[in-house]
Amino acid sequence: MGFDEAAFTTRCEAWFVAHCEPLDPERHDPPGLIPYTTVDHDAPLRAARAHQRGLWAAGLAGLCMPREFGGQGLPPAADAAFNRVAAGYAVPSMIPLSVGLSLAAPTIAEFGSDAMRTEHIPRIFAADDVWCQLFSEPDAGSDLASLRAAADRVAGGYVVTGQKVWTSFAQHSAYGLLLARTTRSEAKHRGLSLFAVPMHLPGMRIRPLKEMTGGTHFNEVFFDDVFVPEECLLGAEGEGWTVAMFTLGNERNLTMQRTRPKWKRLAELARRSGVAADPVVRARLTDIAMREEMQRWNAMRSPAVPASMGKLMGAQLEQLASTTAADLLGAAAMAHEVGDTATEAAVHWFLGARANSIAGGTDEVQRNILAERVLGLPRMG
Repeated sequence: MGFDEAAFTTRCEAWFVAHCEPLDPERHDPPGLIPYTTVDHDAPLRAARAHQRGLWAAGLAGLCMPREFGGQGLPPAADAAFNRVAAGYAVPSMIPLSVGLSLAAPTIAEFGSDAMRTEHIPRIFAADDVWCQLFSEPDAGSDLASLRAAADRVAGGYVVTGQKVWTSFAQHSAYGLLLARTTRSEAKHRGLSLFAVPMHLPGMRIRPLKEMTGGTHFNEVFFDDVFVPEECLLGAEGEGWTVAMFTLGNERNLTMQRTRPKWKRLAELARRSGVAADPVVRARLTDIAMREEMQRWNAMRSPAVPASMGKLMGAQLEQLASTTAADLLGAAAMAHEVGDTATEAAVHWFLGARANSIAGGTDEVQRNILAERVLGLPRMG
């Protein structure tokens, strides 16, 4: 039986009507859906899990994942229909679950064993397990291939030593995608392997990093002779770079997915600040609206458009929009009433936006990728 897109769309609409608040065209941040506050930095994770669990219970999670892996086994048209409906409703930020939903699940489906697929994928879609990404190190961020964390072969598995950093939501995660060096004699990207590891093995230590937002989104993770069973290996030993590039391709595509228009949120903020008629403000909002529309159209062209383009466009847009929000707030960005959640959210947005130009590969790395691999320009140096 073929896929009935109209019936599926109706089913999605019924669920969102019952569980989510419609987006007001003039106000795109309804009360209770502020991304972060200075009071409760873990609220986004709780909200994301509750939302995802509702989708899972309704059979609306893992839409295009094969049934044998724990998904719904639907065609890509189902995902497109779901996103069209979801765009009209206020939903929590799903960033706290994004590593599991958008990175771990596809990677396990592509490279994991049948046992790993059966164990992990349904729990990811049901929001039972939060995942993190153990890639970056103090001396290996944008130059990921220079990482030093070692996974030495022993009977039944590997012993891991080293350090990871900038690991989002590590303190809340049950599992992590760990990229480590299994062959020291190989140069750079050769000799790396990727593992799906439990986050509370003996010898692992997680230390949250306090950010200027006041939150602890990022963490350091230390491995002190941690035994990782061989069944945690994703793909073949020594082929971790290939697996990691598959994972990172999904990460960079995250920025190409449609989100609620930022310019409308900023327009509301401009009205609150009494500057909505200012021609300079209107010009900035127009610029942001145009960039968002270009990003949306580029996303629709995927996979013709490289993921690095979406990543770069998204990071630049995030900084421009968040800086505009801080400018519109004026002095209130530095001093405002406790409990003014709209202002708190805008300030948090501004303070946290720089991370978008670093996480998943810096803007400079994305430009190099586009220059060398798309435009065919010679390598520098």
